[in-house]
Amino acid sequence: MIRFAGVFLCFYCLPLYSLAEITLDGSLGSKGPLTGPAYQLDASQGLFAGNNLFHSFEQFNLNAQESLTFTGDAQTQNLINRVTGGFYSLIDGEINTSAMPDANFYLINPAGIFLGGHAQFDIGGGLHLSTADYLSFADGIRFPATATTPTSSLSFSAPQAFGFLTAKPAGIRLNGFALQLNNSQPFSLVGGNIQANFNPDTGANLIQVPAGSVTLFSAQGIGEVPIHTPQQHQITANGLLNLSDTSISTGGAGDNGGDIRLFSGALALNRSTLTSNAVLGQTGSIFIQALQSLDMQQGEISVKSRSSGQSGNIDIRSPHIEIHGGQIINSTQFRPGGKINIEAATLQINQGSFINSQAESATAGDIHLQAAQQMLLSGESTLLLNMSNNGDTGQIQVNAPQLHVQDGATLVTQSINGQAREIGLNASYLSLNSATLDSLTLGDGQAGNIALHAGTLASRASSIRSRATTSGDAGHIGIQAGSADFSASLVESQSHTGLAGGLNIQASQLHSQSSQFSSNSFAGQSGTLNIYGGDINVQNSRLYSSGMTASDTVQVQANTVLNANNSLFSSNSVEFSGLVQLQAPVLNLQNTAVTSLSQSGSASGVNLLASQEINLNRATIALDSKTTANSRAAVTVRSPVLTFERGASLDVSGGSLNLDVDSLNLNNAYISVRNRPGLHTDIVLEHLYLGPGGQIGQSSKGGLLAINATAIELQGGSIINTGPQADLQIQAQDSVLLRDNAQINGQGTAFLLRSPKIQVNDSNIAGISGSQSDWQILTGQLMLQNGGHIGLKNEHGTQGGNLDIQASDWIHITGRNALGRPASLDNQAVGAGAAGVLSIKTPELRLQGGNIEADSTGAGAGGKIHIQTQQLELSAGSVINSNSLAQGAGGAIVIEASEAVRLSGLAGFSSIQANTRHAPGGSIDIQTPVLQMQSDSALLAESVGTGDAGSIQLQVQELALQKSARISVSTAGSGSGGDLQIAASEQVTLQSSEGGLLQPAIRNDTHASGQGGTLSLSTKQLNMSGGDISILNFGSGNAGQVNITAEQLEMAAGASINASSAASATGAGGNVNVSVSGKLSIHGQRPNQPQPSAIGASTFGEGRGGATCD
Repeated sequence: MIRFAGVFLCFYCLPLYSLAEITLDGSLGSKGPLTGPAYQLDASQGLFAGNNLFHSFEQFNLNAQESLTFTGDAQTQNLINRVTGGFYSLIDGEINTSAMPDANFYLINPAGIFLGGHAQFDIGGGLHLSTADYLSFADGIRFPATATTPTSSLSFSAPQAFGFLTAKPAGIRLNGFALQLNNSQPFSLVGGNIQANFNPDTGANLIQVPAGSVTLFSAQGIGEVPIHTPQQHQITANGLLNLSDTSISTGGAGDNGGDIRLFSGALALNRSTLTSNAVLGQTGSIFIQALQSLDMQQGEISVKSRSSGQSGNIDIRSPHIEIHGGQIINSTQFRPGGKINIEAATLQINQGSFINSQAESATAGDIHLQAAQQMLLSGESTLLLNMSNNGDTGQIQVNAPQLHVQDGATLVTQSINGQAREIGLNASYLSLNSATLDSLTLGDGQAGNIALHAGTLASRASSIRSRATTSGDAGHIGIQAGSADFSASLVESQSHTGLAGGLNIQASQLHSQSSQFSSNSFAGQSGTLNIYGGDINVQNSRLYSSGMTASDTVQVQANTVLNANNSLFSSNSVEFSGLVQLQAPVLNLQNTAVTSLSQSGSASGVNLLASQEINLNRATIALDSKTTANSRAAVTVRSPVLTFERGASLDVSGGSLNLDVDSLNLNNAYISVRNRPGLHTDIVLEHLYLGPGGQIGQSSKGGLLAINATAIELQGGSIINTGPQADLQIQAQDSVLLRDNAQINGQGTAFLLRSPKIQVNDSNIAGISGSQSDWQILTGQLMLQNGGHIGLKNEHGTQGGNLDIQASDWIHITGRNALGRPASLDNQAVGAGAAGVLSIKTPELRLQGGNIEADSTGAGAGGKIHIQTQQLELSAGSVINSNSLAQGAGGAIVIEASEAVRLSGLAGFSSIQANTRHAPGGSIDIQTPVLQMQSDSALLAESVGTGDAGSIQLQVQELALQKSARISVSTAGSGSGGDLQIAASEQVTLQSSEGGLLQPAIRNDTHASGQGGTLSLSTKQLNMSGGDISILNFGSGNAGQVNITAEQLEMAAGASINASSAASATGAGGNVNVSVSGKLSIHGQRPNQPQPSAIGASTFGEGRGGATCD
């Protein structure tokens, strides 16, 4: 609280009953005391100068129950009185100048003036009381109160100013003083210290001036105070002015309100009111200047226009101002309101103070608060209110280097059908603590803007709002700060059916904790959120634009780092949602959602832009667009490094995904795209890493997921997948690595995997194919190991898709995983649809415990396997098959190897199979210069059921079967055996193991009711060191026949060419046709070979034996 330094003059402490009465000093007429208590003073006892009547008193005192009546000419304009005796004047009685109805009354007493509770002034003109040393006139003449004046020096002009010749003039005291003037003339008190106190007997001080002005001037120093323009004074208004329990008012019914002007050094207003009213006319203004301080305790300062008049201004200026529970009001009805202007070095407004500028059907005046050093607005009921019902409000503008709004203080601009204007705060340091800034409209008007400018802004548990509660539009909120810290705060532009305004926040350092920044319209369109900063740190906060018909853009941009934890960035709407864009060199989102959502319409998208890195930890990025109204809906991410981890997700529904990053890392996170038909998802990056639980997915009919990277790595169960009829393109300039149960799944019509190196380790690349599916893998080196798998599966009723694999260097398929699943390539049919083509083209194809399959396990046919290579090697239990395992026909296997095909069964049975059960078997067609089959290897096109066995066709230069190698087109059921055709331009060799325990075989057997097929072999040289070429009949079906054409035939070590019918067989044995154009050598028994070599046709049962022909 402001404390006054200084004291009032000691006469205030004297008793009031012992003062002498009224005595003339004789300088301007008669001398001596007047007779009371009803004093009479005739004009003849003074002097006239024109229309000025001068009186000079030695003492001038009126006690209660006393009166003084002045007589004079009705033409008198100014009744001028001075007191020269050196004693202050007590006025506690009545002064009457009705004989001079228009005369202004002047009293100057340099010793002081005391106005009591019974004082009355019945005067027709203005009333001016002063402790000045002289009265100055317009002609330059002075009328002094400190010395007698010759009569020749009296002025005919009107008084102009009060003059002071001492540094500390005497004071003026009001003690329960009540003044009610009945004219439009001014009232002024001009002196040293001025004090007004409550009188227990007569009550509070009351000054009522209908239409004139009221001036209280507390001077200190030497100079003059103009009577009618005191603001142009040439003296320091540095005295003490203390108004307690005092009411000063101007105006009334039918009158204009006059000005109220207070000038002092220290000013105290205690439970006092200053009011300029006008019922039909215009109010005056209130001007307060306190050069030291102003302390207002309760009370009211107001200008009030109650009709068609315009209200004046309220202007308060002091270095130090404190307003405790006081009210400052400027109100108008139908004309523009005046301003409220408060200027100080330090300003404190608290304890439920109320500053209000309001209008009924007009524009309310502005409220300006200015502090050169510091301002405090505090208290739960402290309110700055600017309002208009049917017009526009004025502004609230608050400026201070240090500005504190706290403890429930509120700043409001409020309109109903007009426009609420701006709330503006400017400070070097701005603190909002449990504060409210609110600009609102309650009707169809527009809420005002809110503008904050600060070097440092700290907001705690505060709200900054622009609101339209019905059909009006909300305003914009702009915040500019060097650093801004929001905690548990609300910054919001909100409308009901109208437009919500935007938010624009700029700060070098921005921190938000448990706060909300929003533009929200319940039934209309929301505005934009633009937040710019150096470092931005958002914790447990929400930043969003939300509107029923449309939401607008949310943009947050940081120059260095944007950190968000447990927060929301969103644009959401029922119909159209706007773009959400986060941009920073480093973007860290933890437990944070970034969304653009539309419930039934279209969404714009989400942009994440970083020049260094983006880290998403349990974060959610989501786009949900329900219609095609915005075909450009997309999530776009650009960053050198993008990391998803610990449940982070990117979910796109109804839009496209564009990833332009150098390195993408997913750990226990997923990317999911559910596009509208035909939309593409583009991911462009340097390095893609999907760690445990990482997922990238797209589901869109006719859409495309395109990934382009330098290196791609998936591990630990991570997944890239597309939905039905969604295409997938994956391209890596260096390598693609899948390991530890990683997956790439596609269900679209097209799939492309392109990279110089592709490694699939205990992982899966799989697709659900349809009739239009076209899968292509282009690489230099393809490694499938430890159960690694690439394959298509046709689960539909249509023709399956094709899988085309091209490796410019080699393809290696090797090893099983922990569950025993072999590494494999396949294109299979599961249901009624047939499998498609599996094409493999590479210089080197090596299978070591691996599989290549095109099986049919349903009613659909097996697929075709087409291999083009230089060298094909199968070992350790490797399998190439196109089997029919149910009702579907077996597929075809075509192998074109420009150098060699080698099968080895070491550590497992290696085979190429086209077998069948209940449907026609497939075919095996091998074209290669060299076909080598070692122990435990086989070429099989057999039938084990009702289906006919397939066929095998070999076109080679050299065919070699060693130990237990086998080629068979046998039938074990009711189906017919297949045909086996071997064309070897150079030689065919069958080589048994040492001792003959393991015999190679070329077979076409019949085991049940099926008919045997044909075995044809043509070669230049057939060498059999052991081994078996035969067609055997073990059942009721008829055996087939063997046709061998050779230039040379050599048989040894128990070699056999045979067509036999077993003892249990009832069917006919087959025929053996051997044609040798050159040398034929058949060796008999040897010491280590107990069985002789032979060519024969025999029967051991009921069936007819076959025949042999040379």
